[in-house]
Amino acid sequence: MHVNVVPGDQAAGRVPDPVVRTELAYLETQRAKREASTLLSDGDVAGALRHLRTAGGTVAAAMAYAPASLRADLGEESAVLADMIGDVESGAHARAAKLTSADATLKSRTRGRRRS
Repeated sequence: MHVNVVPGDQAAGRVPDPVVRTELAYLETQRAKREASTLLSDGDVAGALRHLRTAGGTVAAAMAYAPASLRADLGEESAVLADMIGDVESGAHARAAKLTSADATLKSRTRGRRRS
């Protein structure tokens, strides 16, 4: 790993890398889904919905700066989150808990790797 150390005035003018910001948003979304799954398993439906909705907001915000090559992933993620929220709101808590956990685990492990 290479790190460039620069004076504060030079660092202040740097623009965050959109790919890095997009990947961070994606990973934060996976963490939120895992947390929502745990909350659902514990019976905290309101807390789980909060996490899922926050993740939806994170994905929506990331769409604004995401490179074109990553927007499809974010769009898919947004649709998945909407489905999960729908499951929770309709009372399918056990199903939503399993799906959120499985989806987050799969996407955390396979991100950036080819699926076979």
